[in-house]
Amino acid sequence: MALALLGTTLLLGACGSITVNPPPATQPTAISGMLVPFAAGSADTIQQQLTGLSAPIASNGNFDLGLPSTAIMNGTYGNLLNDANSTFGLCTTNNVTAPSGFKSIAFTTLDSMKGMTFVAENLSPLPSGNAVSYKAWWFATVAGTVTVNNTGCIGFGSINQSLVFKQGWNVMDVTVNGANTTIALAANQTPGRLTWKNKNDVQSLASQALNPYLFNPWAALRQ
Repeated sequence: MALALLGTTLLLGACGSITVNPPPATQPTAISGMLVPFAAGSADTIQQQLTGLSAPIASNGNFDLGLPSTAIMNGTYGNLLNDANSTFGLCTTNNVTAPSGFKSIAFTTLDSMKGMTFVAENLSPLPSGNAVSYKAWWFATVAGTVTVNNTGCIGFGSINQSLVFKQGWNVMDVTVNGANTTIALAANQTPGRLTWKNKNDVQSLASQALNPYLFNPWAALRQ
């Protein structure tokens, strides 16, 4: 009995010295980036166009744009959220199924306030030289699966898949290959500081002229 009590005391003493780290965050709280190329003084602010959310740009091109909470997105920016049928922008058909009350908005491009637009280009292998792949920070009002079977979505072309959203912010990988788009939940939901490139360096100007909504299909909803 004495040995058992001693063992218990030692165990409790050991436990008292253990530091338990909290689990890693499952949702991003900010978009952290580094503008490339960047020259000090060429721009001092980065901004998300639709919401007006902005952040300063450091002299090395780094920035941290905070992502609003679910409550603020539903309240302050609620009028900017897209309904389920507009989840993927302006499409010729509305074959979208989603949970009740589902609305969303995606941040895919940021402006430097000096006339340049940047995207977070994915460096994963692409199916062809004409394809582009970039990150999207996608807010959803409720959790659930959104299924789409659409053709003729401006900017995205054809989309046929299901996406599982968490309530709040989701980081998605978007790949546009000609007239077809694939979107997937990114393996890393808190990717840290990513490289953001001038969109003119990510896709040729000729290709962008043919598809002006390549990096922000939702802009067509507000034309």
